Amino acid sequence: MFSMSYRRSAWYSRIMLILVICAVAITFYKIYMSWIRIQDYNLAASNLASGRLIEAEEHYRSTAANQSLNYKDKETQEALFQLQPVSQIKNILTAIKTEVESANDAKDVSRLLAAFSSYKEKKEKYDSDPEEFTKKVFSQAIDFYKLDKLFSDDISDARKRLIKSIQSKLSKKTFSDDPELQQLLSLYAIYDKDNTKQIDEGVALVDSFEQARLGSILLEKSFEDALIEAARIQKLYQDQGFELAWMPAKIETYAKEQLQQIFEQNNIVEYAAKAKAFQSNESWVSTSNEVTALIQYHVREWIKQAEQFTASSANYDKGIELYQQLSALTDTSGRVRDAELRMLENDPGRLFQKAAPGSNYTIVHNSKGTANSTVSVIGVEGKKLGLARLLQNGNVHYAVGNIEDIQPKVVRFEPKLSVQGQPLILIEGSSTNRQFRYAAYVLEGSALRKIWDVEADRYQIEGSGILLVDNTTGNGAGQQSYYEFRDGMYGFTRIKPDYAEISLDNLSNYRNKKVRFNAQILTTDGNTAVIPYNGEYLLLSGPFAFKTGSAMITGKWTSDSEIKKGTQTIHAYVIDVSGLNQ
Repeated sequence: MFSMSYRRSAWYSRIMLILVICAVAITFYKIYMSWIRIQDYNLAASNLASGRLIEAEEHYRSTAANQSLNYKDKETQEALFQLQPVSQIKNILTAIKTEVESANDAKDVSRLLAAFSSYKEKKEKYDSDPEEFTKKVFSQAIDFYKLDKLFSDDISDARKRLIKSIQSKLSKKTFSDDPELQQLLSLYAIYDKDNTKQIDEGVALVDSFEQARLGSILLEKSFEDALIEAARIQKLYQDQGFELAWMPAKIETYAKEQLQQIFEQNNIVEYAAKAKAFQSNESWVSTSNEVTALIQYHVREWIKQAEQFTASSANYDKGIELYQQLSALTDTSGRVRDAELRMLENDPGRLFQKAAPGSNYTIVHNSKGTANSTVSVIGVEGKKLGLARLLQNGNVHYAVGNIEDIQPKVVRFEPKLSVQGQPLILIEGSSTNRQFRYAAYVLEGSALRKIWDVEADRYQIEGSGILLVDNTTGNGAGQQSYYEFRDGMYGFTRIKPDYAEISLDNLSNYRNKKVRFNAQILTTDGNTAVIPYNGEYLLLSGPFAFKTGSAMITGKWTSDSEIKKGTQTIHAYVIDVSGLNQ
């Protein structure tokens, strides 16, 4: 029992001791914090009195935060109110300092330079502030946070780091759009812009890197890709406000060497592709008059060569091909057209190649200045009759017709057969029954339409649209037939009579010539008859039953005779009658 009471008493004693110690500690802590507050206030007041505004604001703010003692509260709050601009500037610069330290830890040059730009902007703003108090506060804050030294040290570290990395990549020939290059240039542009020596050293490094990279590009890439890549790199730096001043001259030399080499190889297709690639690249064509002049010179030389080719019919194709290849660099359409015209004029056989590619005509006739054209050529391919014409305007016209079973011996233009003025082709073909088979084709659009087809010995033109044809097959055998142009075709119209229509008074002019005339038969005797004629007589004989009266007589005066009339002997014309109509 006694033992339990003792233990309980000891436990209470320890508790009380702990409480006493805690109370003493709290009392001492409060006394210490009160002393700290008094010290902070005194330091704040002293700094304020001495014009050290940043330190004053720091201690006044520490005093206000220490609530262990109600000491100079009013004075502290009044001072903090007065020092509000100091607090604002401190907040701004503290944020910048924090960002600088964070960017440096992350080795982020872009953030570091962004922080410096922000710092410069704020500095310029406060330096131009009309309030001297604000200027003074900002200046003291910069010194207090040692921002200038902080930027100097961190940017110096970044510069060394960038230079070392770029030098390493340069030695290893590891080329790419490394952001470190732009970061280094940005560093010079933003931080070192007044340090000429520093900038020159950095620019020399960048130039060395990019010159080595360009050399690799020019060796490894195609001409066009090299120009594009070089232009892209140039713009990359221009966007940073930096110029690779040496690059245009390098590209100019490269382009001239490449083009000259291909020109000497006479590889026009490759040359045209590369020259076009250069001309279409605005980054370089605007900076290199020498390359442009070189291209123009080479084009002129090749045009001279093409002119020499087209001066000879044997080399027309070479010249025209050369003109066409050069069309990528200059307008040669007029030269090509002129050369083609000369070629077609001097070698009409090419007209079918131009008019009907793939055809295989046998040329049977060609001429100049006919068929409303400069040059025309007629050809036969199987059952096809083709006409190709080089027109006055330089165009080529082609027309085709069907000759069916005609076997041409002679084919020619025959404009005299053309009633309506269209070009007309006449075929003189083989015939088993007559000397010729005549066939005429007239040009209508892109067709050759047959307008006449007859077998005969010969023909002659009697007038416009009128043909006199000898010994045609059919009704015209052994006679002359008229063919006349009607409804777009030549067709048979009539047989030509083999006699002359005369009046009886003119008979004396037609001895041994077949004539037809009208007369009055006076007397008859079987197959003979007598007609009075100017005091003389006509003595008719023939296989007819003559009758007295009017008659249309066809016959020939073949001889003379006499008729006795009483004691008179009268002259008589003996007419061999071949036709009688009473």
